[in-house]
Amino acid sequence: MEMHRYPSGTGEAVYREKGSRFLAFVFPVSTEEQVKEHIQRLRQEHPQAVHVCSGYLLDLHKGQGRAHDDGEPSGSAGRPILNKIYSHDISNVLVAVVRYYGGIKLGVPGLIHAYKTAADEALTLAGVVEKEAEFSLQMRFAFDKEGECTSWVKRFRGQWLQRTYTHEVNWLVSFPLSVQAEVLASPLFGVEISDPL
Repeated sequence: MEMHRYPSGTGEAVYREKGSRFLAFVFPVSTEEQVKEHIQRLRQEHPQAVHVCSGYLLDLHKGQGRAHDDGEPSGSAGRPILNKIYSHDISNVLVAVVRYYGGIKLGVPGLIHAYKTAADEALTLAGVVEKEAEFSLQMRFAFDKEGECTSWVKRFRGQWLQRTYTHEVNWLVSFPLSVQAEVLASPLFGVEISDPL
């Protein structure tokens, strides 16, 4: 059974350097949509901040994380954050660092140190849990299929990550990686199943 390390919860840390404040946040995430939602919410909650830099790694990226400098010099923010995610050997995680500028430029080495230190502290505070590796699927279907789909998800030990109800039902579900072949080999009639975006 393949085990992966995931954040056991959220974490927050603050690092200060020459008047600048770096507020680091750790969020467990399973999709890029969740990443975007967290970043957008941080921008709304911190309108005076000059940057919201981030790094994240999802199981579906196969070890290839994503980093964003958000206007900081290239490689000075997102990459140090992502490197801390790698050093903690953790996935399905977003680390976002909100920067309030203090009036003194830190230079690229100073920025790298500040972002990686803030990220490291927040990841340590969030903690880690080891679980069987997972994969996620998006499911779309009509309302009358919900009972059948619920039974199908439970049969394969699936966990609901997101449920949306509009003119149809849209679920995001994670399953243990060990049952992936069985899940993909047992389609449901009238249900659209795809990898999450």
